Amino acid sequence: MYASLPMYDWPALRATTDELWDRAAQGLRSVGIAAPPALDRGGMLYQSWLRPDLLLSQTCGMPYVRRLRGKVRLVGAMDHGLPGLAAGMYCSRVVARRGDAGPLSSFRGRRVAYNSADSQSGAGALRHVILPMTVGGRFFGAALATGSHAGSIRAVADDRADVAAVDAVTWELALRHLPEAGGLTVIASTPPTPGLPLITALDGPADALFDALTAALAGMHPDQRAALVLHGVVPRADVDFDIVAEWDAAVVTAGYHELDQGSA
Repeated sequence: MYASLPMYDWPALRATTDELWDRAAQGLRSVGIAAPPALDRGGMLYQSWLRPDLLLSQTCGMPYVRRLRGKVRLVGAMDHGLPGLAAGMYCSRVVARRGDAGPLSSFRGRRVAYNSADSQSGAGALRHVILPMTVGGRFFGAALATGSHAGSIRAVADDRADVAAVDAVTWELALRHLPEAGGLTVIASTPPTPGLPLITALDGPADALFDALTAALAGMHPDQRAALVLHGVVPRADVDFDIVAEWDAAVVTAGYHELDQGSA
């Protein structure tokens, strides 16, 4: 039996994340569902998401619509209580150095950092916003793949890139736990999309997981929920993620793959 919550698993928060899972696992066991005693923090994510013994994990919207639809079952999504967004929605914050801030259009020909080409928040949402501004399939002068949102923040702070799109939840956590974020500022926010899907195997106990996570969060101290940037859990249907697939298809149709290039 496999369970993980890998997307916002910052080292400084692992004890609190572990408590969340411990409470949820106890809730599952109380209704006769076996649950591993600890979250798994190893292995390759795509292989883990497709394990037949997957009890719970969290993926990104783009991997969900590109590779996981029809192969996993949705549990719901976390509500992070992000300002100006409906419950369960999120967006990307486009960040630049404080001394180099300006409208996104002013970064034509500059260097962009992104975590991964299959990240909705780090690449997909930014491609969607940039697409109308491209000329000949280009906007940026160079693209640097960093492997993580934290890596993208550091790349901009270290002047290896000029701009990056960062998951809004990760940005909130970075402001608290990543010193390099202090030298950056938000120059734009992308349109909202549903937050990261919580998933289980096709025959997994989605309803019981939703209830267990909801109860686990409700039972935690408000300071713990605030530390995790978590307010609750919201239901999700497959159709909710069509917007991610539509944005992705539009970029593919236009032949714009600029954020698929480069390496750290």
